[in-house]
Amino acid sequence: MTPDQADQILLTLASTWNTKISDPTIITWRNRLATLDYNHACTAVNQLADTSHWWPSWAQMKEAADAAKRAAGPMFEALPPAGEALSVKEQRAALAEARATLTR
Repeated sequence: MTPDQADQILLTLASTWNTKISDPTIITWRNRLATLDYNHACTAVNQLADTSHWWPSWAQMKEAADAAKRAAGPMFEALPPAGEALSVKEQRAALAEARATLTR
């Protein structure tokens, strides 16, 4: 996230929760926001605005941004093909061998 984007997030936070925040706190938040993806942070702020009565802690913000990141990505990574497909006969033989191993 760029410094301007972090400032925009901070403006949204400040306008959502009309709370006096000290300058050192704003600087800390700005530095921490720089480590987040802007779109995930926006989603997090919108979610927190709907659920939190007061200015969120950084832990709440990070948790919400991480949740937004997980929701935006694929549920599972696609695995590459494992190699040649076995014939039906080879598959049955492999299953029989696996079953025999389990019953030993």
